[in-house]
Amino acid sequence: ECIGIVSCLVGTFFVATHGSFSSLYISKEGLAWGILAAVAAAAYILLPQNLMKQWGSLVPIGVGMLSGGIAFFFLMCIHTSASF
Repeated sequence: ECIGIVSCLVGTFFVATHGSFSSLYISKEGLAWGILAAVAAAAYILLPQNLMKQWGSLVPIGVGMLSGGIAFFFLMCIHTSASF
């Protein structure tokens, strides 16, 4: 696992900098979105652990799917009613 983590970090460094320590070859917005996505992925794994211990997997997953479906419904209502 350690070898996999190190190789991913080294690969990410080469993609973002092309091997140069003095410059960044991706936009600052791209870097910000990448960091935000990494934090969100870590939170997605770590946050529901206590809920899973208390309720099992069915209730937290069901509540997450229900709340996501409701949010998506309202987003689609807004998107389809807007004229472009």
